[in-house]
Amino acid sequence: MATAGGARARLVRLILGDLGQDWMRRAACRNHERPDIFYPPAARADADIKRSQSERRRRIIVAEAKSVCRMCPVRAKFDETKFGIPPGGTGQCLEFADAIGDYNGIWGGLTARERGRKRDER
Repeated sequence: MATAGGARARLVRLILGDLGQDWMRRAACRNHERPDIFYPPAARADADIKRSQSERRRRIIVAEAKSVCRMCPVRAKFDETKFGIPPGGTGQCLEFADAIGDYNGIWGGLTARERGRKRDER
């Protein structure tokens, strides 16, 4: 139950404005024509097509989202080179995702799996 309480506390902090959100105005994804690319479907989201086709579709969507993140001034600031992202960024996007406990989607130019690996390294 500690996880649920932690999530509730993060949500309260977000609602009360304790988490800075001014960085969002500078984010490259702001008002993007396809905001859905930042929350790509699971590989098996479409049962009508083969898993390989579904995974290929997902990879294309993730690549599109990451291409937007590459030029973003608020993306992840740690050593992104192993993820194919050029160095730079303030890291505010990634910090915000961690603060609110969003373990889905693409934040700071990293997928949920990549962010999980980064958290495990800390």
